[in-house]
Amino acid sequence: MSRFDKYMAIPFIEGGRDFSGVDCFGLYALIVATELGLPVPDPRVSFGRNGARTVLAAFAAEVARGAWIEVKTPRIFDAVRMSGFHVVRGEAHKSESHVGCYDGTGYVIHTELQTGPRRMPVEDPEIGPRLRGFFRPAVLLNLPLAA
Repeated sequence: MSRFDKYMAIPFIEGGRDFSGVDCFGLYALIVATELGLPVPDPRVSFGRNGARTVLAAFAAEVARGAWIEVKTPRIFDAVRMSGFHVVRGEAHKSESHVGCYDGTGYVIHTELQTGPRRMPVEDPEIGPRLRGFFRPAVLLNLPLAA
């Protein structure tokens, strides 16, 4: 049994940020808030409502201001940045900012409209080619964390 099992039944809801429904970033933020009691920087944008350009620009601004730091070796609760497809106003678009949560044991927990929440190995053929990097929220930089 994994500490992350409680997140596997949450439905996908675009822009969702709580146990009633989450999008990919909402799931990440909910895990960190629930497990650590810490908020992560949330630009409050979503692919379905705002489109990929807006989301990518918001993320870039968060990185530029130091709210997120790219890391080479992930640890538990780091964000896993991936490419993904998102539906915006009825049309599918590929983007480079799908996000999941690294569980500290080689798995990523993420959610998508088509599948809902899943826990998958980072090396899985469905995840590995989509991997774009690992990011740590600045609020977690000085916390000693173990899986």
